[in-house]
Amino acid sequence: MQPNTVKITIIFSLAAIILLGAGCVLFQPKNNARRQQSVANVTNDERKKLYENKELGFAFAYPAEFGEVILEKGAGETGNIYSGKFTVKSDIIFGGLSVDYTAGTDFGTISFNQGFQKKLANRYELKYGPDINVSILNIEPLQTLYTADNEEILVFDASGMLDYRDYDPETDGGMGGQVSPEGKAAVINLKGNIYKSITFELLNATENKEANKQFIDILESIKVTSPE
Repeated sequence: MQPNTVKITIIFSLAAIILLGAGCVLFQPKNNARRQQSVANVTNDERKKLYENKELGFAFAYPAEFGEVILEKGAGETGNIYSGKFTVKSDIIFGGLSVDYTAGTDFGTISFNQGFQKKLANRYELKYGPDINVSILNIEPLQTLYTADNEEILVFDASGMLDYRDYDPETDGGMGGQVSPEGKAAVINLKGNIYKSITFELLNATENKEANKQFIDILESIKVTSPE
């Protein structure tokens, strides 16, 4: 092969590599890029605040107008539950429980779960309750979202809880793990062995576009980390 031919081949090869790399950047999904930036840039945005919990293994950004995050931890006969809320915004809450939690009642909120796994194309299984008294709830989500680090988020309302569609409180008695008729829930699997999920709830999702947008923005800003 002639020297000039070798030079031309090398130049074209380098150009192809550069163009391929540029293409990867240009055609990266915009929503994915936005999710990755949402937590990282929050400290540069006066309209946002960052909440981080290293013990449980998650962080998220939220509007500064919501005030501060208050996290309460409650001890059961064994294990713990935790619940979080904002000092100003009252219709978005979050919480979870440890796998060894026990208390005097079997009933709890939808946050009393240990995360989910996919069952069918649009069906998921939610592991409800602590290890000592766990049950499986079948969920048909409204949508699935992704956190800032691409962990799946299961979003559903009362109609998506298939086991409760024919539920009658007068004849069936108390049942735990329900979503309010006006609300929606979102479950994210965590990386720890003690606390395996976090559940956010929007208590009044009906005809409230701004609250729904804020709810989704918080969910997509979440970053799941290994607990310390």
